[in-house]
Amino acid sequence: MTNYNDFMSSFNKIEDFLKDLVDAKYNMAFYKLLEEAMKRDKLVKQFYQELRTMSDLRNIIAHGDPNDPVALPSESTLERIKFIEGQFTNPIKVKDAFKKSVNAVDAKDSLAEVLSEIDKYHYSQFPVVKSGKFIGLITENGITNWLASSVEDDIISINNTSVQDVILRDEESDSYSFLISTDTLYDVIDKFEEIRKSGNRTATIIVLNRKASSVNIEDIYTILTPWDLDTIYGKLGMGLEE
Repeated sequence: MTNYNDFMSSFNKIEDFLKDLVDAKYNMAFYKLLEEAMKRDKLVKQFYQELRTMSDLRNIIAHGDPNDPVALPSESTLERIKFIEGQFTNPIKVKDAFKKSVNAVDAKDSLAEVLSEIDKYHYSQFPVVKSGKFIGLITENGITNWLASSVEDDIISINNTSVQDVILRDEESDSYSFLISTDTLYDVIDKFEEIRKSGNRTATIIVLNRKASSVNIEDIYTILTPWDLDTIYGKLGMGLEE
């Protein structure tokens, strides 16, 4: 009976959370409660379908004899609903899932130095700073395009070419979005989806330590790309969506 009691306890806490969220003044069907809650909190939509299914299970076991239920939640179902309960009260933040990690290059650095960093760290892009302030990204694609456009000159010196020379001609250098380290992993998922829908060719999220109108290198916590979605969905116990 422990699974029964624990499941009902978590479900009731989730239902109470949703009622508070929508300021429900009367008893509302759970499906309706979910619909209204999604309008107030985008986190709810991440668990919408699962909670509908769990609501069906709740209805089956709640209307029977508690001492002789017709069904009992499995261990995996119980674990999942407890996880969802925890996410509503304390969702996983970017800083919980990713360590602070920034490899920046200076606008005055040579292209040769950047290529050496790419070979060493296998990063596809770096934040560029000038006098300590963030001015854009230098990307592998940007470097490739710069090299291709410079072939006509027949003379290419990567040692005498600065990072700033490259990003001035890199269409992707200012193609990024910002979040802060206390935003949730669900915020990251939503941001990538927003970028995808916008048709932006480059999906890069620069995570800051704090909100800042003028970004210094010290303000940058880490950089996320779609390659990080595997890690994000894994942390959330979700399958990678197509």
